[in-house]
Amino acid sequence: MYLEKRSNKTNERIDELAMRVEELDKSLRAVKADTGGHLRHTDLSGLYERMNEVDGKLNQMIGEFRAHGDMLRLLMRKITEKGLE
Repeated sequence: MYLEKRSNKTNERIDELAMRVEELDKSLRAVKADTGGHLRHTDLSGLYERMNEVDGKLNQMIGEFRAHGDMLRLLMRKITEKGLE
């Protein structure tokens, strides 16, 4: 009885794993179809270049944000100094 239940559980797990393997296989086929079977060096280099562009723009925005913050602090200090006179 115990061995029979254990065998049923094992078979259920094997069936679940088989279904999961089929799902992964379908996903892999879709990725291969989208990429033509493999990623090319040009695909990766284009992605790398785009990431560098985004990184540069982000660094520029960070610098501008800091400059705006510095300017705001300067203006607030000047307003505060004028208000105290």
